[in-house]
Amino acid sequence: MNDILNKLHEAAASPRAQMDGYLSQGKKIVLCAPVYTPEEIIHSMGFVPMGAWGGDVALNRAKEYCPAFLCAIVQSLLELGINGAYEGASAIVIPSRETPSSAALARSFSPSPVSMISHFH
Repeated sequence: MNDILNKLHEAAASPRAQMDGYLSQGKKIVLCAPVYTPEEIIHSMGFVPMGAWGGDVALNRAKEYCPAFLCAIVQSLLELGINGAYEGASAIVIPSRETPSSAALARSFSPSPVSMISHFH
């Protein structure tokens, strides 16, 4: 049981290493922003759904692409994407009504082909 918990802890503590492991196996990663991403649909299409990680990051360049009132989580994801944290991801799904930053977030994944998918609820 401890082995299983340790493996889960390692995956949660180092998402980049987990992502690199999937990429080395030739798998395509679709990042999922919290909390309403339909991960089952992503998985059914043959992609690996992976939670977009992040947190306390200074918002510098993200503010160039989106209004100040945009959700702080989306702004953080954008900043991390611009800084290369998600290099290698094929797409990101942001299930939100706050889509003004869609194009900017997609551009932050360059040169990877990226789709921006919004799910309205």
